Amino acid sequence: VDQRSSEFDRENAHRTDTMILVQVDPVQQTIGLLSIPRDLWVRIPGFQSGRVTTANYLGDLNAAPGGGPQVAMDTVRANLGVSVDKYVRINFEVFEQVVDILAPDGVEVCVEEPIFDPDFPDEGFGFIEVRFDPGCQMMNTERLLQYARTRATDGGDFDRNRRQQQVLRALQEHLLSAGGITRFASQIPVLYNELSDSYRTNFSIEEVLALGRLVSEISSDDISSGSINALHVNFDETDE
Repeated sequence: VDQRSSEFDRENAHRTDTMILVQVDPVQQTIGLLSIPRDLWVRIPGFQSGRVTTANYLGDLNAAPGGGPQVAMDTVRANLGVSVDKYVRINFEVFEQVVDILAPDGVEVCVEEPIFDPDFPDEGFGFIEVRFDPGCQMMNTERLLQYARTRATDGGDFDRNRRQQQVLRALQEHLLSAGGITRFASQIPVLYNELSDSYRTNFSIEEVLALGRLVSEISSDDISSGSINALHVNFDETDE
């Protein structure tokens, strides 16, 4: 969610900056990822139709049963026909701290096209310039977050979805190649408590640990990813 750690952000309801639907098959040991564009116009159960990014916001703002996460899960089910059992909702602080533990020296990511974003949102409510040159390069936590969030390419949100999945794959490959899954697993109970104000989930700590062990056994070749792209979306104009 677009919650900032800045003292200026005191709201209790936030939009989802990123939504990724994940299906884990523990028997076949496969994982599927589907990125959902934040501006996709959808039916939001219990509310008027709107951008999918607002489902979590409306749920929390109106104190709906289960809050924002439940409304977001109901929205995915209503529009994609997929029942969602579990969720993890995090803010940027969680992303940064987890990446710092997974890859304190950064990970290698191959940039396919030049990116220049003169209006990238900073930690408050201002903007900074962000630039990426083509080529494979090491990215630290700050750069990874910028690379995953910017929409300053011709493909906009669709390109961003692909980059986010690229970052997730790079982190997974780094974690497994470095043999760091055991080290990271040992940090999960601490993070589970220390970051409690920055995430929300219906996973128990035992389920998180079990899922971590399962993911460490799944090959990258058995992880498929995709996104709802422009070829499958009917564009229309709205008043917003």
